[in-house]
Amino acid sequence: NVIYSRYEPSAAVPNVVSIPAADVPAITLKTSGNRTVTLCSAHPKSPMRGCRDWSAGIIGLGELATSQKQGDITVVLGDLNSSTDHPSFRALLKSGFKDASLIQAAGPNLTFPSWLKWPRIELDHVLFTPGLKPSGVKSFEVEGTDHLALTATLALR
Repeated sequence: NVIYSRYEPSAAVPNVVSIPAADVPAITLKTSGNRTVTLCSAHPKSPMRGCRDWSAGIIGLGELATSQKQGDITVVLGDLNSSTDHPSFRALLKSGFKDASLIQAAGPNLTFPSWLKWPRIELDHVLFTPGLKPSGVKSFEVEGTDHLALTATLALR
């Protein structure tokens, strides 16, 4: 997992929350109005490598929403190996995150597998806590990858 930013972060950590299988790097950017936006890249374990750790990894990301200061914003993005069909993903949303695809209400952005047109499922997500408005959420092919890429524009409210 990696995060690139054209803005100088006020903080950067190699692992902001401990989940099974992968580090969750994060950078924090300061905004006007004394708020911060923390961007986190996540890739929880696949269910094929153990359902207990898979579920724990997804639910564990919820700590990022519940531990933030009032008014600050957290964004989690990446291959979360889950969808709204999974109870652990629904629990993650209940922790305080919104899903950019769901909020945009233009239908799902099916991202896996890249080599099939159908059936695809939505495993990749851009999640955020209150304070942002998503637009332009879309998936597209990147040659040589097993998932479609997912992008979103997130505007401060």
